[in-house]
Amino acid sequence: MPSFFDGGMEITMYKLQMKLQKIITLFCLAAAALTFIYSLGVSTDAYFLRSVKSLGKEVPGSEMYVEMQPFNKDFTTFSIVLILLAVACLVFNNHTRRKYYFANYCTTILSSVANIGVAIWAFINVFDYKAKFLAVDYSNLSSVPDKVLQNAGIDPENVMGPYSTFWFDASIVVLSILIIVSLLNIANMIFKTMLMKEEKRVLKNGGML
Repeated sequence: MPSFFDGGMEITMYKLQMKLQKIITLFCLAAAALTFIYSLGVSTDAYFLRSVKSLGKEVPGSEMYVEMQPFNKDFTTFSIVLILLAVACLVFNNHTRRKYYFANYCTTILSSVANIGVAIWAFINVFDYKAKFLAVDYSNLSSVPDKVLQNAGIDPENVMGPYSTFWFDASIVVLSILIIVSLLNIANMIFKTMLMKEEKRVLKNGGML
């Protein structure tokens, strides 16, 4: 069976792995921070529905913005937790440690699993709210004077939409990044574990690194 440590390969493999773990750990922090920033704006597209409610017209689905707020609050809270977990990875030197110990494995797994779990949960909720947003029936606003609509931030010439879903759709990019860096973080942990086991085997057999 070929060894990672044959013919000086250990130097190349360790250098590669050390570079990867630093980049990936920092990317995990950046992805968590990006998720937090996104959580602050996720309901932006639906914000004007508050104005729709203030017009006093029955607009089926316009309560969606209010319904979305508990999710938005939880999403922001969870994003802060993800940032703290990513910081914990840095505190335990996951990005620079040549050998991983119990704390390194724990922080890597907790951070990665939490990232993926929050991303899946957010995906489901964001696209559920997007569907509700697109289903809002604005037909009862057709009788509202243009000036009143304008004061409420609604374009009289585009009362029936379509309305922007940019912030809903942005979740595809933001949450995909969060999942991808988490999978890379787990892959890096496995890669390091393989190198550590191979190093231990070679040293046990009297080999030299």
